[in-house]
Amino acid sequence: MVAQLIAQQVHDIIFASRKVEFVEEYKSSLDVNELSVDMVGLGVPIRSVIEMLGKAIGVDRKRKINTIITEEAGKIVLTVLISGGVSDRMELPLSDNSNPPMKKLISEVSEVILKHTNENVLVPYYVQVTGELDKEIELYKFLLDKHFGDSINAGIMYVRWSRALLELGQREAAEQKLELAIANNPKEPTIYLAQAEMARKDGDYLRAIQLVKRRMNMRQVPTSGDYSNLGLIYSYAGVSDSAIHYYNKAIESDPDAAISYYNLSYEFLIKGDTGVALDYLERSFARSFSVSAFLKDPDMKSVVNHPRVKSMMLKYRP
Repeated sequence: MVAQLIAQQVHDIIFASRKVEFVEEYKSSLDVNELSVDMVGLGVPIRSVIEMLGKAIGVDRKRKINTIITEEAGKIVLTVLISGGVSDRMELPLSDNSNPPMKKLISEVSEVILKHTNENVLVPYYVQVTGELDKEIELYKFLLDKHFGDSINAGIMYVRWSRALLELGQREAAEQKLELAIANNPKEPTIYLAQAEMARKDGDYLRAIQLVKRRMNMRQVPTSGDYSNLGLIYSYAGVSDSAIHYYNKAIESDPDAAISYYNLSYEFLIKGDTGVALDYLERSFARSFSVSAFLKDPDMKSVVNHPRVKSMMLKYRP
């Protein structure tokens, strides 16, 4: 049962990250017969051995993922061992009723497995779905160490780290990480996006738009994210019609772009068209937009208690 839950959580993370090509691989490879877990009661060590086979998560058929879970000083200690010398350890508090926090534990195991076997899934999961900036930053630190000496990777990781710090309101630290990105790979295109975000936060919307368009000019075909970034800048500038135009362009480019549906919801909400706003909100949830991010969004506070939204919470809230 636990193996099935972990397998399902891994699948859910990939699906939520909108990595469709990976989802199909997992569906075929995460068979119940490929997983085995032996768990005994808390009070003595809980031992679980999870064998995940197939190329879908990059684990060779001769490799094995061992998850060892023990109780130490009132905490659940989770150690994940991957054959080849890779290991990870974390601690989780016991709940008040002394039962292991199973949901949290399964989530952590799944994320650690992906961290060591398919890192490309976790980045969009933290950025687009959970919004867990602390985990996002720790992942970038891990990937910088893992790919030490790779200047191209370092450029990307430092840009992402910079943007996470900017989201946390740590402007000076964000600028320092952006300087490291430029030092490692001055040709990294996403540097323009980080600079655009800083310009937007400074209220320099014209410069922000110019930087995003400079980024777009480096591509043969603009992406959904490019259009979404332009829409966001126009939204902050108070030019709602232009924001809507670019969010729709983002959806034309990628019909599953959850963030663009969500941002359209906000634009129609401020226009006073609540019905259309809620239509777009539900479309964003159907594409795995984070319910927790919505609930924390002060701009959407006015519709949190709307009957349609309450119905959505029953359907989409984890």
